[in-house]
Amino acid sequence: MSAKLLFFCFLSASVLILGLYFLSDILRPFIIGFLLAYFLDPLTDKIENFKIPRSLGALFLIFIAFLIFIIFFLFILPVFYRQFYQFVQMLPIFYEWILNTLEHNLESVAGNKIQIHENVKNFQESIKNNIGFLFDSFLSSTLGVFNFVLDSFITLILTFYLLLDWDRIVTFISSLIPKRQKQTISKIFIDIDLVLSQLFRGQLSVCFILSIYYGLSLFFIGLEGGLIIGIFAGFISFIPLVGAFIGGGLAVLLSIFQFFESPIFIFFIFIVFIIGQIVEGNFLTPKLVGQSAGIHPIWLILSLAFFGKIGGITGLILALPIAAILGVLGRHLLKFYFSSIFFNSKGT
Repeated sequence: MSAKLLFFCFLSASVLILGLYFLSDILRPFIIGFLLAYFLDPLTDKIENFKIPRSLGALFLIFIAFLIFIIFFLFILPVFYRQFYQFVQMLPIFYEWILNTLEHNLESVAGNKIQIHENVKNFQESIKNNIGFLFDSFLSSTLGVFNFVLDSFITLILTFYLLLDWDRIVTFISSLIPKRQKQTISKIFIDIDLVLSQLFRGQLSVCFILSIYYGLSLFFIGLEGGLIIGIFAGFISFIPLVGAFIGGGLAVLLSIFQFFESPIFIFFIFIVFIIGQIVEGNFLTPKLVGQSAGIHPIWLILSLAFFGKIGGITGLILALPIAAILGVLGRHLLKFYFSSIFFNSKGT
């Protein structure tokens, strides 16, 4: 790995950061389309192996993706919205319950009367005025719906053409690599593809499975807002233990409030997340992701915070693959450093 290659990597990273900061909304369909094409390319290759034209295979996969989108928009989103609405409605009551408990305990310790009900009323009023703001503003805004549908349509079209020409794109990029650096860069790209294949495809599968498991389990137990909490817990499960800790902790706290007189339901919710962690740690992650693709939680949280800050939703979408790519580049950089004359020279 030469100094010129390191400079090129630094320049590419700078261009990416600037592009995310200034053009995140414009780039979003292209980025999501590229990620979908990368995700669906192996399936397209398998369909092509059955002597089916690649264009028909790509069109079939796009149709399936579109069908899933329609089902989500017409059937799952309304349920998700109702659960979100119920969850937000419970927040002021839950908040008041916590503050009343704190007030009682603090008064018994301090011996003074503590007035905090005014804060509760202000919080309730704020929630009441803004409840469901994100969903309501989106669903009631014609422009918002139009932009969402348009972005989705553009994304699917881009995904189709990228799937159609994926092999040609890979060949073209390979032809641009300088011959002197071809072996080194090819090795880096192979490692990146291996890690992304394990991490991106595998971790998405893990999060999807856990989202369904947590969401449906909490929903059928009867926890108010359980579906939204379960999906959220599964979605953030790509950060080890964070999904179970935050989602499980929130679910247990709400269940204590809701099922105070029926503690067996609290126990069921606790067991749901224990089983989820056991299955994830011993089966899902080893089988679908693999150990070699793991990213340290600190590095992952830093990537989410940084790219989310500069690129919003687009940055959050890119945070996981970029963290994996930077991890591969970091390992190659360390390998280059440990084999360099600077590191191995003993000096005088």
